[in-house]
Amino acid sequence: MADTVSGYMAAIAVLSLDSAGCAYCGLPAEHYDHIVPRSYETNKRGYFTSKRELVVPACAECNIALGDRWLPTVAGRAEWLLERFRHKYQQDLRLPKWDKYDLDELRPGAFRTDTELVSARRDVARAREAHMRVIAQAGSALTALDVWEALDAAERQGR
Repeated sequence: MADTVSGYMAAIAVLSLDSAGCAYCGLPAEHYDHIVPRSYETNKRGYFTSKRELVVPACAECNIALGDRWLPTVAGRAEWLLERFRHKYQQDLRLPKWDKYDLDELRPGAFRTDTELVSARRDVARAREAHMRVIAQAGSALTALDVWEALDAAERQGR
């Protein structure tokens, strides 16, 4: 029980950092992910619902990857994405850390520029992985409404 509560609180804290971020990975959100996929959710007239309790903000990569998979919790969807993400970006996640001093020793040129880009890509991949891990550990207590409340709080604080 304590692990679930601490996981839930950690997820709320992470989501409160950015009002415009993907609920799963933290990148800028351009889409809404339907927790219950639209292919499963229609009313009698065939209209789709987009109520806040059924959608969360998501980046294009996360939303497209999830598609119409039946994973009815935010944490369950984040956990599935985390496994997929680790597999897809395993090379980026294994790259060594090049700090400023290491880069300064390299001559200016293409190799240094490539190394800087690779380091930046690795840092983004690791940040996304960490964000997904926190959301996945929140458990079923984390609802779409909780996500929206955290994002609204971040927006009120100007983040």
